[in-house]
This record gives sequence, C-alpha cells and structure tokens, in this order.
Amino acid sequence: MQVLKFGGSSVANSDSIKRICSLLEKKPKGKYAIVVSALGNITDQLIQCSKLASERNNVYKNIIEKIKIRHFNIIRELFPIYYQSHLISWIKKNINTLESLCHYIFKVKALSKRTLDEIMSFGELFSSFIISKKLKKYGLNAIFKDSRELIITDSKFGCAKVDFITSNHHILQFFRKEKSEYVVLPGFIGSNLKNQTTTLGRGGSDYTAAILASAISASLLEIWTDVSGMMTANPKMVNQAFPIKEISYEEAMELSHFGAKVIYPPTIQPAMKKNIPIQIKNTFYPIDPGTLIHISKKKKIRQLVTGISGIQNLVLFTLKVSGMIDISGYSKRLFEVLSREKINVIFIIKNSSEHFITTGIHEMDILKAKTVINSEFSKEIYQKYIDPLKIEYDLCIIALVGDNIKNIHVTSGKIFSSLGKNRIHVRAISKGYTEKNISAVIQKKDFKKALNTLHETFIVRKVENKLLEKINKKKNYFLEKLKLQIIIIGLSNIKKIYFYNNHGINLSKCKSNFMNKSVI
Repeated sequence: MQVLKFGGSSVANSDSIKRICSLLEKKPKGKYAIVVSALGNITDQLIQCSKLASERNNVYKNIIEKIKIRHFNIIRELFPIYYQSHLISWIKKNINTLESLCHYIFKVKALSKRTLDEIMSFGELFSSFIISKKLKKYGLNAIFKDSRELIITDSKFGCAKVDFITSNHHILQFFRKEKSEYVVLPGFIGSNLKNQTTTLGRGGSDYTAAILASAISASLLEIWTDVSGMMTANPKMVNQAFPIKEISYEEAMELSHFGAKVIYPPTIQPAMKKNIPIQIKNTFYPIDPGTLIHISKKKKIRQLVTGISGIQNLVLFTLKVSGMIDISGYSKRLFEVLSREKINVIFIIKNSSEHFITTGIHEMDILKAKTVINSEFSKEIYQKYIDPLKIEYDLCIIALVGDNIKNIHVTSGKIFSSLGKNRIHVRAISKGYTEKNISAVIQKKDFKKALNTLHETFIVRKVENKLLEKINKKKNYFLEKLKLQIIIIGLSNIKKIYFYNNHGINLSKCKSNFMNKSVI
C-alpha cells in the first residue's frame, strides 16, 4: 500500500484536481491512501475571518462568502449538473457551521485556540470530500474518510501531539476492513479524546501522510508539490541550484530544519522509523524524477555537501555569568524557560566553562525571549552575577548539509576561506549534533551572496556535468538542422584545464571523470 499527499498548490483549482485524478488513474492497481491539503490560500482565509470576527469586524462574512463561492465554482467546473446539488448541499451545511462558529466568536469577542482549530479544519474537509467524489466520477473505487476518526491527539490546540499507540490502532483497524482501493483523507487535522478537533501545525498535511504511512507500513510515501524535489539551494536565491536525486533521511531533516520548505520536518521521523522511502514529486511535471529520501547508503561519489539552506531574520543573544561566580544549572534554566514559551532555538554556542551561552532564535521571538529571560534571572542580574542580556540583530544562518561532512576536517576552513574572499564576515560557526551539518552565522545583508558563494564552492561541479549533458544533446540537433558539426577540443575552468585533445573529446567520458573527481 502507498500513501500520497497533495499540497495546496496541487489542489489550487479544478484543473489541478483533474490533474491529480488523471495521475491516480494511471497508477498501478493497488491500495492508496490519498492525503490532501486545503485549496491554496483557504487556510489563511479561515484564520483571517476568525480573527476579524474576534475584533467584531463584519468583513469576516465577506470572506466566508468568498470561501463558499470558490468551492461552489470548483464543484460546477468538475461535475455535471445532475451531480452538483448533493455536493453543494454538503458544502453549504458545513459553511453554516462555520458561520455559526464565527458568529459566536463575534458575540464573545474572543478567539480560543480550540475554536480556531475547528475553523481551520474546514479547508481540508472541503477539498478531500470534493476530490473523493471526483475520483469516483473517474470510475475509481474511492471513498472519503475523516482523519479525525483515525488520528488521536492530546488537547494542545494549534500544534497537537499525536497519540501514536491509539492512532496506529485506529488506522490499522480501518485499513484492514476497508475494501476501497482509494481512500481520500483530509490532512492537518485530528481529534482529542473528547472528539474535539485539533490541528497538527502548519505543514501538518505532510505529517498526516507520514503518520498513516508509518501505521500501515506503507511501501512508499509520495509528497506531491509544485517543485521537482528538494534542491541543492533555494532556486529563487541561487540560479545554479538543481534537484537532489537522492538524499538520506538525516540530510533531509537537516535541510528542512534550516529552512528548506519542500517537506515539513516532523514528516520524516515516522517514515524513517519504519524505513519507508519518501518520494517528492512535482504535480505539474510528474515525469521529473524528483527526490528520493531513504536510508543512508555508502555513496559511490565522495560528495561533501548535499545541499545548502538557511534562515534569515536571526537574532543572537548572549547570557554571560560575571567573573568567576559559579551559578550551576543556569543553562538548564535558560532552555527550560524558552521551551515553556515555545521559542524555537535555532543555534547554540556554549563554552566549556559554562560562563556564557550564545543562542540564536527568530527575530519575531526576541521580545518574548527577552522578557521571560530577564524575569527568570532577575535576581542574578540585580546582584550582578549575570550580565544583562546582549542582543545582536540583522543576522542570518547558512547551513551546509551532507552525510560526509563529519569525515572532512577542512570543511570549516573552506567555508571561512570562501566567505572571506567575498568579504562576508562570519559571526559564529557550529557543527550540528548529528554531525551532518556545519552552520555559519553572518550578516543578513550577505545572505544571498553567501548562498551563491558556498554553492559554487561545494556543489558547482554538478552544474558542470549538467552543461556537458546539454552540449552533448545539442550536437545532433546542430548537425541535423544546421549542418554544423561541433567538436569540443577542451574543457577548463579559471583554475585548471581538465581535458584537451585537438581531435575532439568524448563528453560522456568527461562527465564520468568529473563525477569521480573529489569535489573538494
């Protein structure tokens, strides 16, 4: 059995939904669990209308109307007239519930996390219900199943924690009995033991798919999105970035942690525990190979860096013990208070004597962090045992990720050298706990330059191979169409001539030799 997840961009409109149905129709015979996100931008609109209602702003009614009309229009575009009334009636019934919830928020002038979770759930419920009915119209044996009946969580609304023992039991029981070949489920949502709707956090549809895949020990988990896999870097920042063909679970988790948005980070863990391969595919270009995330294997090529990622808008703050005064356990207190306030720690530098800790967090969390840290250590700061918090703004973090980083002693030196030549100052550098990443903190203004510099230093040789492939393919075109025979007699870069032969060189062999050369 396979699990497939389709994101918001993959279900943005009626054409996208038809594309999904056509794709599933061509799949080999078997059983499939299909997890879908809400239509693109619907979740944001649901959040917006709930917040407006809490502010007693009647504009929320206009947004609900837009949500209703959008789903009605998609139904009209996807189904014949005689089939529409039942679907429109189902959507209308749920829209009435949404309106009642927002009216209640409007009256009490308050929005609880519990109510917000219930409101956000409508996006996935609508899209999965419509897609299940469209698959039936394609002649596929498909049903709709509410994920809230399968995925059981705690009551931490907004980002609920999954009860895997109970959820796995429900999921296994359901799929053992269910005879339908295609089961369509809403992503992102679950329920607690009181049958109250909970959500798994933004990006939770990926997580839903991984939970299902792990429970049923699926043969494959496919994540269908609008890009052709995980990239060596953000293609909006680095023109030379290209899709990564294969990557280990650990590498994928590191890239996701440091800002690669193709896959939601918690998704990888359940699949990794069961050794379920994850294939990232492009809904709009399904023939593209995408990226396969699977168990780490010894690579034929000694590739140092698999990908480069980064997080902008970083703030560093330093907590320092004055003089030689011993305040044992202050680092434990620091991280406990940050955890209690749900402040995500991105970067840590700690000296061995525990006299200071420098921590990196997102700049949107700094005011909250400053308040709670000053409160926690108010006594020590007043007694001058601990210095006032030192804060550094306008920073970012760049992370180089690869399974082989831990085996290469010169990586840090190459980073410093590469960035230094381009006048990019490194504020701090750290090796990750997994030893699969090295990250550097730099000025935010240098973010794009640093990404391109490091990509060229560590990954550019693969781009050389892409160029060789394109030249080789075009040779026949020039010969047939333009009657021009192209003979390549040499290949070099600014540092070295790699190949030279007056009579011409074999580009296929050149590519093979490039691939076997060390990328250091």
